[in-house]
Amino acid sequence: MLKRILAAVGMTVLIAGLVAAASPATAKKKTPRDSARVSVEFDVVSQQFTGTVKSTKRCKRFRQVTVTEKQGGLPDGGNGTPTTVGTDRTNENGDYKVKLAGLPDVLTTYKVRVKREVRGKRGNKFICKSAVSKPVEYNPLPMQW
Repeated sequence: MLKRILAAVGMTVLIAGLVAAASPATAKKKTPRDSARVSVEFDVVSQQFTGTVKSTKRCKRFRQVTVTEKQGGLPDGGNGTPTTVGTDRTNENGDYKVKLAGLPDVLTTYKVRVKREVRGKRGNKFICKSAVSKPVEYNPLPMQW
């Protein structure tokens, strides 16, 4: 009789240990992900793009920002391929400035992009998601009907 009781208690402890080992508390921890948004403005007088990367504090500081241009209004109706105009790193507040090397081309669309980054050290990593701004079109000659 005592053997049966000890065997039942032993089986109960063994099953409880297996259930605890399979619980989600011991599962691999998911890497935190922070979203991002990019704003952009173009100043015609100073010929530069300014804007802000909006995210958590750890993901808006020192991010690389790339400005690309895409030619429009080609004779064949195509949009051309995007080319990089300039890059910058955001400051502590997520602000950036990219100055154009020359005059902007007519009928050109500009976008600002920040790439996805994995930051932090082993055991404390997090992911800063990528973001693309809304397109900014440069057309110095607006159509008049």
